[in-house]
Amino acid sequence: MTDTSTGCLDVLLKCMNLETAAVSTTSSGIISEHPITILPHLRSLLFVMDWEKVEGDDYAERFFLPLELPALAGLQLFLQSRPLSSAYFLQFLLRSPDLRSLDLTLSDICSEDLIDVLRCTPALTYLRLCLCSCCIENSSLRGFSTARTIHWDSINGDFAEASLESMLRSRWWPVGQPPSSGSSQLCQQIARLKDVHISCARPSLRGLGRSMKKYTAGEICIW
Repeated sequence: MTDTSTGCLDVLLKCMNLETAAVSTTSSGIISEHPITILPHLRSLLFVMDWEKVEGDDYAERFFLPLELPALAGLQLFLQSRPLSSAYFLQFLLRSPDLRSLDLTLSDICSEDLIDVLRCTPALTYLRLCLCSCCIENSSLRGFSTARTIHWDSINGDFAEASLESMLRSRWWPVGQPPSSGSSQLCQQIARLKDVHISCARPSLRGLGRSMKKYTAGEICIW
């Protein structure tokens, strides 16, 4: 559906049997207060903010304030350079404990807020970040302990290449073999990466990309 933020939310909250939803907001409107509403069957949500950000714009976070989606497995967000720093959104994530796939496009989420999002999504196995300019730093690289599939498209951030390489090598090992430490307990604590695609503007990452592709038989690709 396509409408103002408040129009889309008003309709969505009435669809108690909905399993999949695609919401495109064309303008803000005034999001009125709603009690938290459970949509028990909604498993997939696409949310697009198809209008330019304005000063003081917190419509992205406020949209999720009344939503409780216990069955939600996949969430796609197109945010037109908006951050995700509000407690409203983190509380929504905590009410969606089975979220396994998260796709963020054109978000101004910073590294610290991304860490908070990852802490609130313990079931997450797939993470895609696209056109996020400041979302990855050394600290956030340590937060991807559950994601098995990572796609980062045109990302940037203040991270050291050595930290990226260390994270990737610590999270990948041949199928059927333990990590280099040989600890089976470590295997249970972290998820093995099985599909990684990273595109970044740094030409210096190409060498790392070649070595990781060879090291992992193509499961990790950086360009």
